[in-house]
Amino acid sequence: MVAAERAAAQANVGLCVQLWTAVRDWKAKTALWDATPLPRSDIAAMNADIAGFARVAAVATHGLPENGAAKWLRTVVDGRVRTLPTLGDLTNPALRPRHW
Repeated sequence: MVAAERAAAQANVGLCVQLWTAVRDWKAKTALWDATPLPRSDIAAMNADIAGFARVAAVATHGLPENGAAKWLRTVVDGRVRTLPTLGDLTNPALRPRHW
């Protein structure tokens, strides 16, 4: 019984560490993305990073359903996911000033 409780506690702590690391990294990445001019943004790399954050957010909201940080991360990642197609369109080299 004690071994099962210890394993569950270790899994919970591991998930919390993963979540808080993702929250810290998310804040750093979004600060970098927001400070980078759009034409110089690497949308493919941003998409890959966001996919990783989305995986962590999904696991955290499932494993820690009452954790506010997990819900926050899921919300902000989902919001950024919705903007990616628009960012990709705006960085399209075929877009010209006359399109505005």
